Amino acid sequence: MGLTLLVFLALLQRDRFFPGQNDFLQLYAGAKLSGTPELYSPIAARRIHQESVGLELIGVYYSRPPFYADMLRPLGWLPYRAAYWTFEGISFVAFAVFLILFVPQCKELILFSSLCFPLLSNFLNGQDVTLVLLLAAGTILAIRREHDFAAGLLLSLCAIKGHLFVLTPLVFLIHRRWMVLIGGAVGGAVLTAVSFLTDGRDWPRRYLTLLSNPELHPNPASMPNLRGLVFGLTGEDYPAMYWALTVLVVAVVVWLAWKMADLEMALAMSLIAGLLVGYHAYLQDAVLLLLPFAIVIARSKVVSLRVLIALAILPPVYICLLMGRPWNIAVPVMLMAVLGVAAATERQAA
Repeated sequence: MGLTLLVFLALLQRDRFFPGQNDFLQLYAGAKLSGTPELYSPIAARRIHQESVGLELIGVYYSRPPFYADMLRPLGWLPYRAAYWTFEGISFVAFAVFLILFVPQCKELILFSSLCFPLLSNFLNGQDVTLVLLLAAGTILAIRREHDFAAGLLLSLCAIKGHLFVLTPLVFLIHRRWMVLIGGAVGGAVLTAVSFLTDGRDWPRRYLTLLSNPELHPNPASMPNLRGLVFGLTGEDYPAMYWALTVLVVAVVVWLAWKMADLEMALAMSLIAGLLVGYHAYLQDAVLLLLPFAIVIARSKVVSLRVLIALAILPPVYICLLMGRPWNIAVPVMLMAVLGVAAATERQAA
């Protein structure tokens, strides 16, 4: 029934989905412009839009690190439609592998994935969050097998969407998992070196210039994060309010990481908080919540925490997000409630 629901919702977007008139255009532009001074040029990106699908999508510009564009470069050798369906296939396989790895410990993943609006949005929008989900899941599995250096290397690849993982290193630091941090540093150094080698010494300046372009961050009412919460409550962007809430969330995650003996539970909380504090996040980015969901359901015996993380996956909160302000606050409020209950539980246990 859940899959039937998602299919019918997908049919409403068929005019965009089948021709690939979606966010994959930015990845294809990155693949085509990799290694050139135009990698972060909106003008060059719009030119590729016209050549690929015959229209321009404002704000859909390549906005990832250069090393990722290098990885995508083979897609740029293909015609657009072939590259698009190849990438969608890779994205689907990545999610299937994630299910194969985590369903044995959390059978509820099958049901909740079939009801997951962010997962549907990932595929309809030609996004790559399932790839990052698999990398994060691989990090967890490597830690379980005590391959901490390999876990750090996998975590460094999550720099594809690094703004969603800004708090994760804090957990490893507090838990003194030095080899994970060393692996992450080595992987990050290699990826940074590759970026400089392929895109020149000035790529950080060009990258920051692009990230400061407001076209990349439209419609805060569609964001499942603290920025969306502030906009939903006030109708405006209030940086002071956003940063105050960010400090609060970071403090809660640091306290939880300090108190939680279970490293995986602490990592689950850091992923939830990473989605909250990230300045740029949309519906599809909430796919990452499936990993904290699997961890909490498998490892926590706190009923209220399990219920809240389950509700954070189900359609009602995302229907609210799609309705715009003030209903959009449902997702960030639910995620903050998860962190709050986890903190209250640890305080009571202490």
